[in-house]
Amino acid sequence: MLLFIYCLHFLSEEKMYRIVLLGDSEAGKRSLVNMFAEDAFVVNNTECQTKSKSLHGRRITLINTPDFSDTGRSEEELKPEILRCITECTPGPHAFLIVLKVEKSTEEQQQQQTVIRKISQYFSEEVFRYAAVVFIQDRPDSDEMKIKEFIDQNQYLTDLLRKCKSRYHIINKYNQQGDNISNRSQVKELLNTIDQIVAENKDWRYTSEMLPQGNTHNKANSVSADTPDTANAELRRALGDGSVPEWVKWVIEKIFNLLEWVRNDCDLWIIVFISLLLTWYLLKVPFFGTLVIILLFVFLFEIRDMV
Repeated sequence: MLLFIYCLHFLSEEKMYRIVLLGDSEAGKRSLVNMFAEDAFVVNNTECQTKSKSLHGRRITLINTPDFSDTGRSEEELKPEILRCITECTPGPHAFLIVLKVEKSTEEQQQQQTVIRKISQYFSEEVFRYAAVVFIQDRPDSDEMKIKEFIDQNQYLTDLLRKCKSRYHIINKYNQQGDNISNRSQVKELLNTIDQIVAENKDWRYTSEMLPQGNTHNKANSVSADTPDTANAELRRALGDGSVPEWVKWVIEKIFNLLEWVRNDCDLWIIVFISLLLTWYLLKVPFFGTLVIILLFVFLFEIRDMV
């Protein structure tokens, strides 16, 4: 019965997305994290962090990665920690948000080029199929047209946006009074772009199989060939050859989602199970009455985080 209840939830309209943030805190990545998490996320720039919540009818898992420009660690130490974002959100992220700052200084532009180059080296060019660029503007008097001119005047940004199919957003950290805000409309626009990324990739995810050959993460930190992670990747690749009916792919995706929800929201399992026992024992409610009560309980539990 519990499995039936959770299957009903997965057949609902709420989408589940795993989103990886790439970039540096100096570029405004911390602000973007808090826009999603509404300041409930204590940002640590040295290791991967994960937070799940419901936003605009979507259940998102946000994975924040360490800063690429972390001068306190060598490349050998930093790279595996950044790549850990793939195993933090198995079977793979739906989208990457590359966070850059609108800054005209030569030093800042060189740093941004380094970040973009490292993203390509660490994740391969495949990552841009799943990516959108987020430009953070930290001055309230900025003009969007000037920002677009800034983008057009820098070839490395033009090339990046071409790889990302012109998917980008401009986020201003301040309102007209200059106060920090978590603008829900901007988050909603970003989620709409992620909807587009998922649709263009036919609901498939970026997986560890897409990492560059010879990557140190593959040797030292990736799962072995007989683990569920690799099995999932192999299954997804087999399903992508066009010979499998769409309804079969849909069913398998729902199964993946179910397993992921069980793993990430086990506290909800416990609550539902206990409430089911109490309902039966104390109220002696028949089956369908119990089902209605549990579904209502799950709905109230989930809607508390929705906006």
